[in-house]
Amino acid sequence: MTVIWALGSMKPPDSLRPYYLPTKHGESFGYLNINVSDHMNDCVGPLDAEDKEDQDLLIADGKEALVITTGPALHYPNPPKPSKVIYINRKEAPVLRVERGVPIKFSIQAGHNVALYVTSDPLGGNATLRNLTETIYFGGPKAEGVQSSPTELIWAPNRNTPNDVYYQNLYNQKMGWKVQVVDGGLPDMYNNSVVLDDQQVTLFWTLSETSISSISVAARGEKKSGYLAIGFGSEMVNSYAYVVGWTVMVQEGSAHIGLMAGIPQIFIQQTRI
Repeated sequence: MTVIWALGSMKPPDSLRPYYLPTKHGESFGYLNINVSDHMNDCVGPLDAEDKEDQDLLIADGKEALVITTGPALHYPNPPKPSKVIYINRKEAPVLRVERGVPIKFSIQAGHNVALYVTSDPLGGNATLRNLTETIYFGGPKAEGVQSSPTELIWAPNRNTPNDVYYQNLYNQKMGWKVQVVDGGLPDMYNNSVVLDDQQVTLFWTLSETSISSISVAARGEKKSGYLAIGFGSEMVNSYAYVVGWTVMVQEGSAHIGLMAGIPQIFIQQTRI
């Protein structure tokens, strides 16, 4: 079936005549062929979400700032819910997971009546006003800001930070929720780190000042890779030093790494990842 459409003024009904397809026409005319017997299913289902991770969990990676705002309490996890709660990166009161030894940047834009702080008290709102004691690990009265002038602060959980703490508003109770503090391992175990030039590997090390000076080293691949080789020593610059690295898969997700060097005074350690 052909459907013809046209835009323009119409003459009285008695003067209508059959209209045939012209060879030349402007933008005010067109036609469309439709097969009415075809079975069509344009229901494509739900759209692919931009953020597929658990909406109740937010993992801080130490690279991007966590934007702190407020919004309505729609699905607050700790009822009874207040009228307004803390949002982190547009998520309503998520469980925030951080890693010991990894600095986390906050961009606080929740208004002057919301002072962010991390506390041992699950209710927040300054427990001292309820004649209770609490431990404050981060933030306080100065941790407030607006979108036009946000306050940026950095918090680095350490080995003394408990596994479970809470981010809350210093001035009102029950606007925030849980912070899960986990051991990431490498940043907390080694004193120094550097990202190598190709941005693929982060190298961690700790120097030991004992009777025999030594160094402990570890490497973390920032992206998936099929190999890893590390070498260093006191005579490697402008020399014929060589280092060979290999991996032996033990089981899925773990491997043994070995290093072999062709120079003296080099620290070699076989480790497991």
